[in-house]
Amino acid sequence: MPLSDPICGKCGISARQRSRISFFFRITFPLLPLFIDHNCHRLYTECMYRYQGECFVYKKIILTAISFLLLFTLGGCSPSAAPKEPRLFGFTAMDMTDQSFRLALAELEELVNQNGDSLITFDPQLDNEKQLQGISDMISQGIEVLFLNPVDINGILPALRECQENGVKIICFDSKVSDASYIETFVGGDNYKMGWLIGDYIKKDFPQGGTLAYLTNPQAGSILLREQGLLESLEGSNIEVIDVREISRYEEVLPATEKLLDDNDSIDIIWGFNDDICLMMHSCAVANERQDQITFYATGGNPGILDAVKRGNVRAVSVQSPADWGKVCGELCYKLLDGEEVNSDYLLEASIIDTESVNAYEMDQ
Repeated sequence: MPLSDPICGKCGISARQRSRISFFFRITFPLLPLFIDHNCHRLYTECMYRYQGECFVYKKIILTAISFLLLFTLGGCSPSAAPKEPRLFGFTAMDMTDQSFRLALAELEELVNQNGDSLITFDPQLDNEKQLQGISDMISQGIEVLFLNPVDINGILPALRECQENGVKIICFDSKVSDASYIETFVGGDNYKMGWLIGDYIKKDFPQGGTLAYLTNPQAGSILLREQGLLESLEGSNIEVIDVREISRYEEVLPATEKLLDDNDSIDIIWGFNDDICLMMHSCAVANERQDQITFYATGGNPGILDAVKRGNVRAVSVQSPADWGKVCGELCYKLLDGEEVNSDYLLEASIIDTESVNAYEMDQ
């Protein structure tokens, strides 16, 4: 005599069929913790008990829906998602005593750290050979992107080739290299315009003409562009360039300025190609008691030179925002790593700050 198999009056499913379906849930229920976290599993358990007194079909429908919902959303609650592997980047600028590069580095480090990545730095102290070795060391540590301000736009080429051979992307800032095919993009102020603005300002200050002397660095592309802008702005004016001395290290600045002053009894104007150069040349003029005979102009815009403008030691400075170098470099780095295309150049705005505008400029910063 066959065993009775009562049928549910609500859903029409026999006891034997309910038993088989129940067996399926008993097997799958313990496996859920392998795919979903504790809180989701607890929700499933509470639902089982909550609906245990209901019609079996009703309970089956509720729990099946919950199962599929939890499994399809496990990407949002799974604790086993692999953490992002930190990336390593390298940063080197010609001389980290320059406050512009320190400001750029601070902005870049903040952005890199926010993304859970790391940045290593190297200061070559205006020595091309040191910079080559420093870049080689950073490549051996596994950097993916190099943020580069070259000491020597030509001498840096061996390091660029080494980066290319090892798949390291290069973002230049402030100064380009002589062969741009090695780099992904360039970020910096419009160095030509910064020189041009100073030249135009000098012409207005000396409409009757005057004598100009300055130092230059033939190894630095950014300085050469500033010098070019200055000289082309002065074309057709009564400003006469009477002396130009070449330097490549900061320790050469004071001796070169001393010689410049000794060889020229009458200098009306001195231009410093960056903030520190201008301040050092001014201090040399003070030591020779000639600061009142010379009007000083600069290019840069760091706090030290702005203070000199306030005190009247420097007449005007063409400025950019070095901090923006770091910010833009960081943003472009992550675009490159995400496979996005970037432009070849990103030039930041330049302007003139003098005694009349310096306070307003500082407030805006």
